[in-house]
Amino acid sequence: MSSDKQNNCGLPSNLNDRIQDIQKKRSVAKKDTKPKNLRLPNWPEAVRSIPNPFLRSALFSVRKTKCGTIPYLEQQEIYSQKGVSIYYTGALLSQYDLDVWQTIMHIANKRNSSEISCTGYEMIKILDKTDTSYNRNKLDSSLSRMKATGLKIKFGNYSYEGSLINDVYRDESDKRNARKPYTINLNPKLQTLFGPNQFTQIQWNIRRALAGKPIAQWLYGYYTSHANPHPLKPETIRKLSGSNAQKIGEFKDNLLKSFQIISNVSSKFGQTFNAEIKDDGLIYVTTHKTKTKKKFLAKHPRKILPSNYP
Repeated sequence: MSSDKQNNCGLPSNLNDRIQDIQKKRSVAKKDTKPKNLRLPNWPEAVRSIPNPFLRSALFSVRKTKCGTIPYLEQQEIYSQKGVSIYYTGALLSQYDLDVWQTIMHIANKRNSSEISCTGYEMIKILDKTDTSYNRNKLDSSLSRMKATGLKIKFGNYSYEGSLINDVYRDESDKRNARKPYTINLNPKLQTLFGPNQFTQIQWNIRRALAGKPIAQWLYGYYTSHANPHPLKPETIRKLSGSNAQKIGEFKDNLLKSFQIISNVSSKFGQTFNAEIKDDGLIYVTTHKTKTKKKFLAKHPRKILPSNYP
């Protein structure tokens, strides 16, 4: 006859203890697997906060591609500003992809969640596009590209390895529904990219006005991410932006045209943005500076201001 004591359920007490222990472990494991919120720094509706490595590299390229010929990269090192290391696997990303990604992050930030549900129509309107089948398909393709990405970034004391988008679920129940809802899951660890002084608040009305002009968008983002930009060679900008322009002379012409476009658009929204190529062959750029930035630069001349300063 067994010497084990019986509990109220008729089970030996030691067996009952083991069952309770297993149940506790399962309960803890279940809690740990619940999706965590994506904690991002708050930003106002008028801006979009973008990680500096995205603005200071060729990750979101200005490269021209023909329809159906988007290159696929495998553990490719991305040309970046000093202090940033990026390795990327996936289809080549564009400035339009950056617009889509920051739109998703903007929605996630407002809802304080790493999982968002929204319609393609909602995103298209935020992107300031018309609701057409072309724009819906373009958005859909961008989401698919960013879902199938592998990213490894190191900058300062921070690093992130993962995808830009974890999962995308589409409601395909009604093929006639042009406003089908998406459920998009983001890796909560993306918040690493938004550490102190590691992101820039871009004026959304200016970037939106530059849509369709990838070089101008890239230049605006890059130079806005610096309070006191250092002069650069046109060739350095060509590499940083990911341009596949073969002739540096043509690229310089495109740069000057793009700088003028940025200057005109910025002035419409009460900001300054000026650029010129001087006799030393370098490009010098001055950007809009708030009172806070001026005070900082007065104390720290030639230093780069933390990019999330107002």
